[in-house]
Amino acid sequence: MTILINSENFMHLISKQKQFMEVKSMTKIEILLSDDQLSVIAGQLSDLITTEIDKIKKQENLNHRYMNKKQTCNYLQISNNTLDGWIKDGLPIIKIHGSNRFDRIAVDQWLSNLAK
Repeated sequence: MTILINSENFMHLISKQKQFMEVKSMTKIEILLSDDQLSVIAGQLSDLITTEIDKIKKQENLNHRYMNKKQTCNYLQISNNTLDGWIKDGLPIIKIHGSNRFDRIAVDQWLSNLAK
């Protein structure tokens, strides 16, 4: 059986959940949306997917022991200016041929020592 409902009726149907759950033979609900509503939903889904992909990328970067400045800022959840200040305050940094790297373990130890 197919039931066609619009978005206004869908909310009414949800409010009648008890009656809705008693309909056991229902196999499909079809919701009719306007083109504008579909466009809004598509935009929201796109934003959600992009956000989740970005989160996964950041998490992957946190698995590496040696990080660049951007990865270190993401790891510590601080700005680049704050990181520069922490470097001046003694945050351990590894300089290799003009490239700066941060050892995640050394960074964690440095922060732990500050907390004591």
